[in-house]
Amino acid sequence: MSKNIPVMIADTRDHPPQLAECKKAFPDVRIYLGEFSEAVFSQAEIIVVSPGVSLEAPCIQNCIAKKIPVIGDVEIFARDAKAPIVAITGSNGKSTLTVLVGQFIQAAGHKVIVCGNVGLPVLDAMMQAMPDFYVVELS
Repeated sequence: MSKNIPVMIADTRDHPPQLAECKKAFPDVRIYLGEFSEAVFSQAEIIVVSPGVSLEAPCIQNCIAKKIPVIGDVEIFARDAKAPIVAITGSNGKSTLTVLVGQFIQAAGHKVIVCGNVGLPVLDAMMQAMPDFYVVELS
């Protein structure tokens, strides 16, 4: 929203947590609650889904069929991050390795932000002072 891009929020819950705070912080953002609406989604140029939203949901599948890009927070991060990203994924040991790599980079004298599944969410990391490196744990 800091880039002056129009935003709409859709949530399947009728009363999601922190709704009042969201409305207060972003009074110009339209918020749609309850079952996802094809009419609302078809207005979008791009859809950013929460990890908890299934890409198999009919409304999401309809958007994909209409060639509306459907992305997640990590893709926004990867597109907009200005510092190099060290991304760590796998089956076992991701959190430990992510923290260790962050410590190694910091010990080498660089500013680092450790984020993703461990520590700060990736989009929150982008609101911090620019590091020399991001170290990101991915699922």
